[in-house]
Amino acid sequence: MRRWMLVALLTIGVIALWSMGPPTRAGDVPGESCMDCHEEAFIADFPNTSHGRLADGGWFGAAQACASCHGPVEQHMEESDPALIRSFPGEPAADSKLCLSCHSSASHMGAWAAGEHAMAGVSCLDCHSIHGGGEFENRVREDALGKHARGVSPRTCFRCHENVRSEMRLPSHHPVAEGEMTCVDCHDPHGANPGLLKTALRTNDLCFECHASKQGPFIFQHDPVEEDCMICHRPHGAVADNLLAQTEPFLCLQCHEGHFHAGVNSPEGDHTIRGVTYANPNGAQSSKFSMLTKCSQCHASVHGSDNPSQSVTSQGESLTR
Repeated sequence: MRRWMLVALLTIGVIALWSMGPPTRAGDVPGESCMDCHEEAFIADFPNTSHGRLADGGWFGAAQACASCHGPVEQHMEESDPALIRSFPGEPAADSKLCLSCHSSASHMGAWAAGEHAMAGVSCLDCHSIHGGGEFENRVREDALGKHARGVSPRTCFRCHENVRSEMRLPSHHPVAEGEMTCVDCHDPHGANPGLLKTALRTNDLCFECHASKQGPFIFQHDPVEEDCMICHRPHGAVADNLLAQTEPFLCLQCHEGHFHAGVNSPEGDHTIRGVTYANPNGAQSSKFSMLTKCSQCHASVHGSDNPSQSVTSQGESLTR
């Protein structure tokens, strides 16, 4: 019985909606349409956008779709005066406030007003293309940095953050140009965290989402790893390998003193140890070459280790395994 009652109620609802007539485009008045004058706004990408589907596809305010953003349109349509309708872009804060009247989800936009973008006078229209033709409505785009099969093309971000575009072209970089990542994998453009990062906690917690093997905890920790990955790494790009801020050993020498062996000349010529003869092609400079070339050749576990090293003086904390 309950099933039949539900079917009957649904049928009555459908009949009531149908009796209202087919949905009309925003701002329609008898015999006229916004499309009559603004054909370019409808004919391109607008029907495929979220706004276009809501305006055309059902009961979204019926005759109020365009008017919900542009204001009352009847007088404008009668007199064709652009001053009688709201035009975009306008004042950034006012434009964003209008968008937030619908897009105000606490989980998505709740922190917008306190974020760096809002503080810098960036409005929604600086990034979003409301009538279509923009990266946010057409997610698969190809630009100077390659084709991005998912997410949003970083081209939108690079319009303002040109320094980051340059860093992304350095020899060592995250795979943004290759289409494996986008800016929004790490950043929340609508958020209010420092750097618009997706985490309000340590930067490390964001890095560890992809680089879990570096997280630990380890018995023998490397303090900078615990404090902030960006002490050693540059996230957008670097000249040195592995996104390091500097090449080795210069990066390591900012915190650690060089081995005393580096200042001692090596014996020249071949030398024999326990009956085995070793060549010494670098002569007196051998100690400098071996101790001041690349620290990680010996200290390979730079992020931390659970295995004690064989070094006596470091009490097992040399991160050599």
